[in-house]
Amino acid sequence: MELRRFIDLKVFLCKANHRCIREINTLNESVEVTKRSKKSPGRDRLIRTALELFSSLGFDKVSTRDIARNADVSLQLIWHHFGTKEGLRDAVDHQVEQELLELSKNLAEGFPDVRERFNELGRRVAIFSKRDNGNSHRYFRRMLLDDNDRGKTAYKVLVSCTLQMLDGIPAKIRIGEKEVNRESLYIFMISLLSGPILLKPFLDKELAEDIYASEKYQNRIDLYSGLLMLFNNNAK
Repeated sequence: MELRRFIDLKVFLCKANHRCIREINTLNESVEVTKRSKKSPGRDRLIRTALELFSSLGFDKVSTRDIARNADVSLQLIWHHFGTKEGLRDAVDHQVEQELLELSKNLAEGFPDVRERFNELGRRVAIFSKRDNGNSHRYFRRMLLDDNDRGKTAYKVLVSCTLQMLDGIPAKIRIGEKEVNRESLYIFMISLLSGPILLKPFLDKELAEDIYASEKYQNRIDLYSGLLMLFNNNAK
């Protein structure tokens, strides 16, 4: 009887061990599939297509079928990689957020001179405006207009750029006979950065050209950086 129990226990443990091995192998396979899916050309194409459609038409006016058709992939591929349309938008948000972080990266540390700092920011914004045929810039504009967490994320990028542009400028400066505090300068600067982003479609039509292209853009950058230099000099 004891021998029988011992044999039954051994058989049970062997089966349990095999079951654990199978589950571990299944888990490893799942992890590998996930890794491969993140590098999938189909996944990248879906993100690029969704970025284009969301930026031009808006999230609510685009269906998953629209995205799959324009990306020339099956509808099931969206479910496989992202689960839902909201999951796909999260992936688009993440990609644009990473691009946005590059705008303010090491601005103050890498460019201590105020004029050079503004020129560098202008250069980065111009590059960003043309990325993905302008889709990232249009998407950022829509994010800024959203009164939710996505809008807050976009606003934080502008705040980061603004604070780095004002780095080193004292809390109070004089312009002529008037004393201007840092809060007013902050509002002025963040308006200066956000205005062209929000008004770009209208300004492009009015000027009959891309506001980030041509020598006129550099002329505006020179004007803005000159104003910052004026603020900085008046603070000394």
